[in-house]
Amino acid sequence: MPLRRSLLGLSAAVSGRLRRGLSTAAARPPWAMIFHAILDKTPGTRASFKLREPPCPSHVFVPDHLVDPGPRPDPDGEIMPLLGGGVSCTSDDGLLLFHFQDGRATAPIVGKHGKGWARQVIGLDMDPDTTRFVCNPISGELFRLPDIDGTKKTCFIKRFGLLTHSDRPDGPPDRYALAQLVDDKEGMEGSFLMRRFLSEAGEWEKLVGFQSPLPLAGRKHKDYGHDVLAFAGRLWWVDES
Repeated sequence: MPLRRSLLGLSAAVSGRLRRGLSTAAARPPWAMIFHAILDKTPGTRASFKLREPPCPSHVFVPDHLVDPGPRPDPDGEIMPLLGGGVSCTSDDGLLLFHFQDGRATAPIVGKHGKGWARQVIGLDMDPDTTRFVCNPISGELFRLPDIDGTKKTCFIKRFGLLTHSDRPDGPPDRYALAQLVDDKEGMEGSFLMRRFLSEAGEWEKLVGFQSPLPLAGRKHKDYGHDVLAFAGRLWWVDES
């Protein structure tokens, strides 16, 4: 499903902070696979990368005060924090979407393990707080996205596509769009709803009424979602069935 028309003619007020250096750097780093996004106790406002020679995995570090995780539980209690992040998607010209999830696990102490405790996990927080960022990997610039529907309880909203647009050929991105397409359980049978973020608007939209070209009988993974690829100025949803 193309989003190109939604991007043309939009201002760059928000995404301007992410432009510098993405497509104009004199020397680009080698390609990399990002394995983890890790919170780092630094006072800065930019991400930093620990790049390793491909195909070894690389890591990205984000200042933890930008995520503002919840209070840490008692380290000697039964509740164990679960805080981690990763890359949700990338645009075809290199912008990244990060997500961080801040949850809890019920894990009573059952013994010692080295200098720490050995625990047995008996329960997991299935709806952790989720925070998302768009990142320019060349400059490390970050833009924290607003919460979807005004809540951090959105870990179930996954599989976004990230599309950029430049006003100049081969220039840095002037604006971008994020979009997710899922089955609309409250709409007509076989219809989809889209959650979309446009950088010029700075807020999430919820669009309904999209119809699938695939017959209902052929859709075997209705509730699982679809992979999204950015290619040739459009987003493409891959039917996994």
